[in-house]
Amino acid sequence: MIEMWKTKALLFLTAIAGATVMACGGGSNEADPSPEPELTPGLGQIAESRPTPTATPPNSSPFPTARPSPTPAVADVVSVNRIEFDVVELSVPICNTSLRDGILPGFGTVPVPTPTPTPTPIALPTPRSVDAAKAEIENYLATATDLLRTSTRYADITNDAWQSSPGLEDRAALIFVEGRRLAALCNTVALTDFPPEVASANDALAEFLRERQSWSAGSASSIRELSISSTDLLEAQRDQTRTLANDASDFLAALADAFDINLPLAPRTEAVESARARISTVRPSDWYLVRLDSQIVFTAPEELQEDGLVGLGTGREGYGTSIRARRVRNAPDWNLEKMNAQIRPLFDQFGTLMETSELSVDGHPASRHRIIDEEQDWRTDFVITVAGDYSFIFELGCPGTFFEDCLTTMDQVLAGSTLSP
Repeated sequence: MIEMWKTKALLFLTAIAGATVMACGGGSNEADPSPEPELTPGLGQIAESRPTPTATPPNSSPFPTARPSPTPAVADVVSVNRIEFDVVELSVPICNTSLRDGILPGFGTVPVPTPTPTPTPIALPTPRSVDAAKAEIENYLATATDLLRTSTRYADITNDAWQSSPGLEDRAALIFVEGRRLAALCNTVALTDFPPEVASANDALAEFLRERQSWSAGSASSIRELSISSTDLLEAQRDQTRTLANDASDFLAALADAFDINLPLAPRTEAVESARARISTVRPSDWYLVRLDSQIVFTAPEELQEDGLVGLGTGREGYGTSIRARRVRNAPDWNLEKMNAQIRPLFDQFGTLMETSELSVDGHPASRHRIIDEEQDWRTDFVITVAGDYSFIFELGCPGTFFEDCLTTMDQVLAGSTLSP
């Protein structure tokens, strides 16, 4: 009897297993599709992303006539995703003044310790002429002196308002803004190539930025955790940042004297290329390179940045007045007309679409979309082109007060761009 029940149980389990295999498609000989490795977000398959109707209603077309809703990848790229100011969750980005494995570390917030740079082996200078070395040092000084001037200006804005703004929320706002301004400039230091002769001066510049950001992080932690904006220790640290700024200035001046270079130097344009974004372009002379990975991002000088929270713009990083260039993978049989239809609904979050025009980027037809946010007095300019398997998206964000100057710079970037679809 027991053997008979064992036999029946075995037959029952075998039948269940067979049904499970058939239901899961286990009998198919087709290989599972492997997604193509992609370093930047893609549009995805538009047709496949739409739900398939179970039945076609009577007297209706089986083909949808409504505009397709944006795919998540495009919605992520074209989005207002700023971090809202909140005293309870006050945060300051990490100051990264060096690359790790050739890339910038990810975005982080306090509370965190000040990053300790990883020692790098000392490389012997490449043999070159005195004139060649002087030219490299001069290029570095043009960027470094301008960057130090801008970063001390941001610090001075906070210092000047600190004593006259004793309220917790007012001081928290100062830290929130300055922390994002200086974090962007920390990225510039990390992305700036420098010859070995300037190592000490570059270290002094990086030390000032890291210490200033450490003070901001400590103040943010004190506000968030203790509802206290300042302590004797934090005030001493803030005073120390003034000393470090002066030290960095002295290092740069001594470097210029040693190589008979006259300061100040006018900032220079610079070629920039992102293999991941497949874009080559030019950095405008007085703007700063703050991202170089799956996208290229330039931030404007202090003169084109709006003070206060509104000046941080619409992006998560708080770069403020900035220009971005990036790409997304297209769906099959894609073109500029389809891309415009796909992306246009996303413009509403930036404001009111005021103007659309046509132009070309690197010989490819492109469309320009100008958006105005009257309440914030903010302008956004999108330039979109489709080339091969990719759509390339250029985005300018700028206060209305400076928009004409920003637009001139945007056109300079577009004119100097080469796309590799």
